[in-house]
Amino acid sequence: MDAYSSSRFASHAVSDIDGRRFLILHGNIERAHDDLLGVLMAGRERGADIVVFGHTHRPFLSDADRPILFNPGPALNWQYGIITIDENAMNFAHKRVGG
Repeated sequence: MDAYSSSRFASHAVSDIDGRRFLILHGNIERAHDDLLGVLMAGRERGADIVVFGHTHRPFLSDADRPILFNPGPALNWQYGIITIDENAMNFAHKRVGG
């Protein structure tokens, strides 16, 4: 069990940004360490265009299907993700502080 499992925070958040629906979740409830089917299904059930998740501590992007799955990577390794949106496209990038 990680610290998130026993926290007081909500298990997920849904937000509509520039006409796209984002589902933001940790990924432990969806068992992201085992496979990403639970993350994918959570996104579909909530009508998400993009699911941003963590828990695996590995940067990840799958944009071949809907919803798009994006894990920005572990902040503890100074990694982060950037999503840029314009009217015609979305771009996803994995970055590292200082890199």
